[in-house]
Amino acid sequence: MPTPEQRICRLAQEVADAQDPLRALETLVELRVEIEAVTREQVACGLRAGRSFGDIARAMGISRQAVHRRYRDLARVGAANEHGRLATTEEARRVVFAASREAGQAQLRSEHVLIGVLRCGGDAARALEEQGVTLAAVKEGLAAQDADRQPSAFSGPSDGIREVLSEAARVAIARGEEEIGVYAVLLGALSRPDAGARRMLGALGVDLASTVGRLERARTSRDATNRSSAANQTRGGHAA
Repeated sequence: MPTPEQRICRLAQEVADAQDPLRALETLVELRVEIEAVTREQVACGLRAGRSFGDIARAMGISRQAVHRRYRDLARVGAANEHGRLATTEEARRVVFAASREAGQAQLRSEHVLIGVLRCGGDAARALEEQGVTLAAVKEGLAAQDADRQPSAFSGPSDGIREVLSEAARVAIARGEEEIGVYAVLLGALSRPDAGARRMLGALGVDLASTVGRLERARTSRDATNRSSAANQTRGGHAA
């Protein structure tokens, strides 16, 4: 599997080689996701090494307040995880990228995370669909919301991505997980009382507690299947 740094190099080359400007812009959004993930890792490394937020701010050429606002959660992650950071699974990266593409030039919101999960499929998407949270229903609801929303200046997809990953990291830590997966991203999107994803569920007539419970059961079932598969492989290896 390529490293984040290798993916950045590949995506940068794709942007440089792109003949279609729209395809280049789509790739740039994906590139921003990867750059933000690597940036967070390097900030976490700096904090583990004893560097201050002021040191990091000078290296990045921005204010200490801006660095603290963006990355203060990494100090808590470092305290809660002996490795100082949580890795993000490839599946979770795809969900965030899909959500970013759905948002386009608008600020990435928790509703877009719902769409990202549903677009990428998998156990979490099926758990949502069983509750009536389908891609078509969410897109229709989001279009209705956006029609009533006042236009705002473009603030950059990385702002929303950072917030989504921060919420997901907090959820993963609270659950004792060692990496940020799709379930953590989705539950992070639903965690705030004022989250648009919560309002979307309400608009669709879906109970939040029931949805979270179904997600938890789907995750538990998936983990049990993975453990059973790993055990079978181990036994097969010993038998060989």
